[in-house]
Amino acid sequence: MIWTAAFWKGAGERALKTFLQTFIPALLLALGASSTGTLNVWTAPWVASLQVALGLGLGAAFLSLCTSLGNASFTAGTITSTAGASAADPAVITSLPDASITAAPVVEADPPANPDATLTPATDTTAAS
Repeated sequence: MIWTAAFWKGAGERALKTFLQTFIPALLLALGASSTGTLNVWTAPWVASLQVALGLGLGAAFLSLCTSLGNASFTAGTITSTAGASAADPAVITSLPDASITAAPVVEADPPANPDATLTPATDTTAAS
């Protein structure tokens, strides 16, 4: 399974994403850690920061490739069911689960003790002075 073009395409894409997701924050962190308050792009230690970020990025990409080897069928995009048929095969889906939607039960509020009291306007019982 690991000797297919689909596997290496999936593994390479995964490793590249992992590399970039590690390299960019590591570079920014290395540059920020080396600054003394204000980061000056002209005097920043670019070589050292790039070395740190490159090392971390390559290490993360290597680990990504190792995990791709551990799950080669998933990386290649050919997950198989327990019956041995490809999950992408439409014949594998024999029926859909019952997805009928039922309405929630209606809960009625208790009627007010005096229904006419809610219809009459409130009167001001305080005397106007």
